[in-house]
Amino acid sequence: MLRLLPLFLLLLTGCAHRGVGLVGPGVPDSPKRVVTPDALRIVGGEDALTGLDGYDAPDLFRLGFAAFDTQDYSRAMALYERLLDEFPGHEDALPATWNLALCGEKLGVLDAAERGYREYATRVEDPIEVAEARVRLALILQRLDRHDETVPLLELALAEPGLGQEILWEAEILHAMTKAATGSFDWAESQLEHVRREIRQTAIRERERFPWQSAMVWYMAGELYRLRARSISLDAMDDLQRLDGNVRDKALLLLEARQHFKRTLRHRASTWSGAASLGLGTVYENFRDDLLAAPVPEDLEPDVAQAYQDLLNQRTRQFLEKAVADYQDVLGSAELLHLEPAWVDAVEQALDRCEAQLGSGAHAELSEGALPEDG
Repeated sequence: MLRLLPLFLLLLTGCAHRGVGLVGPGVPDSPKRVVTPDALRIVGGEDALTGLDGYDAPDLFRLGFAAFDTQDYSRAMALYERLLDEFPGHEDALPATWNLALCGEKLGVLDAAERGYREYATRVEDPIEVAEARVRLALILQRLDRHDETVPLLELALAEPGLGQEILWEAEILHAMTKAATGSFDWAESQLEHVRREIRQTAIRERERFPWQSAMVWYMAGELYRLRARSISLDAMDDLQRLDGNVRDKALLLLEARQHFKRTLRHRASTWSGAASLGLGTVYENFRDDLLAAPVPEDLEPDVAQAYQDLLNQRTRQFLEKAVADYQDVLGSAELLHLEPAWVDAVEQALDRCEAQLGSGAHAELSEGALPEDG
């Protein structure tokens, strides 16, 4: 195993670091716009949340929409919650349910997002909107690593006639990832390539860009490569040739995942920019975790086995250093990349985790022997 260290350092961590600043427009998700007049709710003095001394459901909806538009998702969420609590029977309650779920998604409050999209799918009458809510719910459930639960939702959505092309692509992408979660990597990769080709051909034919769906398919392809890499075992300690090949394959797949995550960032689609930003460093963390989890050769004496483990820990610190550099880069470009609050928090937590493992060496120079960056 020790002789393999130069191999994976050459393939991955030996690469000189380069920033991830990229170019290209993106279109954020939009809340629903419906406002219907209703009775006024009078409060004693100015209300802290609304700034009004009286309000009705349309006031709450309007203020929530305005807060969302300025990316004040916490305030928007509080306003929609109040609308649903105080005016549950109002016509604005249904679009407010969707918008509340969207706020939860952007804030990383995924349980609220799940409840909102599920409630919307149950209450809305238009079958196309039902299908759209099911696709959005499936996206949240996959973020929660509950892929099995998304299968019936996506099958129902895909069976809905008249489903819009963009929603159809999203459903097909998520359906591919349900297969990837069960190890059907080749089928999933073929499906993602099919969707990517469809998006490209439609964009050329209609002279229209689809940044959100384009970013989504590139991100999911990167995630697919990451899952493939994690599925490769490093426990063949009695077969060095096989172990050598597995280490090489895992490293190359992770490099491929990074290239797809970088491609995702070019679209500037906030949801997928955040996921890809986290993915860049996660690739390095995953590789280090897998190497450290590999079994120690059984024929080593205890003191030699400890020296082996110490050396492995020392040499794989470069993975943490690389992850730290990536996380710092994307945080420094958070505004440029349109990162949403939930993803900024997730990247900050990942950065803290890596720096804690590195200890005082967190900001030390990268190890010697660096090679050109991967791509």
